[in-house]
Amino acid sequence: TPQTISSRRPYLAMADCVWLITAPTATDRVRLTITIAAINCAAGDDLNLYNGRLYPGAPKPVLNQSLCGSNINTVFVSTGQRATVAFHSSLSSPGASGFEATVSFVSTTTTTTTTTTTTTTTTTTTTTTTTTT
Repeated sequence: TPQTISSRRPYLAMADCVWLITAPTATDRVRLTITIAAINCAAGDDLNLYNGRLYPGAPKPVLNQSLCGSNINTVFVSTGQRATVAFHSSLSSPGASGFEATVSFVSTTTTTTTTTTTTTTTTTTTTTTTTTT
């Protein structure tokens, strides 16, 4: 059953929100369907997506840029079992309408199908016998 995470609408100034999302099994991936109504880029507000956990010295966001602006729709699928969503708003933020993300999980289990083709060759030998008298 998909769940939803979101910023408060309108969101508050100086908000720092982090969601660590873990898929149920090691072969599942986190799928985020993100709808940004409005995140104020000019004020320094942003939304970032990470593969795995967010920790000091963590790699850059997977999109290599912050998500901000208005009327943005995007889908992100993690490369592992975990994903982190980080939202930040600045002190000067006037409180835009924020974002919403639907969280679901995608299985990466694959099924291998093997097809075997058998060819049967039938050889018929005809023997003719002629008798002369």
